Amino acid sequence: MQAHTSAVLLGIFVLLVRQQVLTTEPLDVQEKPVSQAKRRLSPQNTAEIQSCVVGSGDVGCGMFQCFSNNSCEIQGLHHICLTLLHNAGRYDSQGKSFVKDALRCMALGLRQRFSCVSRRCSAIKEMVFSLQRECYSKHQLCLALRDHMDTLANLVQFHLMFPPGPYVELMNFLLSCGDEVRLWVSRRLRWQCEQHWGLLCGSFDSGCSLNQSVTPQPTTAPPSARTLLITAQGLQQQQQQQPTTANQPESKTKIDNTTESGPLPV
Repeated sequence: MQAHTSAVLLGIFVLLVRQQVLTTEPLDVQEKPVSQAKRRLSPQNTAEIQSCVVGSGDVGCGMFQCFSNNSCEIQGLHHICLTLLHNAGRYDSQGKSFVKDALRCMALGLRQRFSCVSRRCSAIKEMVFSLQRECYSKHQLCLALRDHMDTLANLVQFHLMFPPGPYVELMNFLLSCGDEVRLWVSRRLRWQCEQHWGLLCGSFDSGCSLNQSVTPQPTTAPPSARTLLITAQGLQQQQQQQPTTANQPESKTKIDNTTESGPLPV
């Protein structure tokens, strides 16, 4: 089931990347050097965000709104917060606590770290993404969401995956929440895929399975572990050697959320 789900997800996001490339206008190509030069948060944005951060509280979504409409294109934090809080009434008391604690953790982290981080867009984005990973995991957001995945329907959307940002980081978090959540995410994305590309999406059921050979791997030599990373620029396939055991999975699918200047060292 996990291999099948990963195959469907992989196929869907390959189509996304292909669509992104095919719909690029010639004017976009000509303007690319200009956009690449904007890799720092503008002084005006810096002052506006700093002032907003200082004046925002730790409860609610005001802190996340400070990061809307900025020159680094960090979009989605405010939308994610509003969606979680709007649906908090459907969670049990423990789930509500998980959601509120995770959002408060994010708000505090943004206030504490923004003044210290470099103004490079890649550094600011990585600060935001790392906070998402830390706060969602620390406050067990999976436990709050896994029985109410329908409340996240407006966040699991094709068009929100580009450019890579907080939505993609949330998606990667959801993919770590267990088989049922992974299946829900893959079904929703596949349904959206079919709205755009029809029966083409169904071909991934049989044509894109990953490492389905039933022949056991020899234990005397480590097999080649294949990692598939999906980026906004295209599909990158990497080969790397790793030790393995009999119960270690052979493949892994993840949406790559690297910034425009490449992944940063952890």
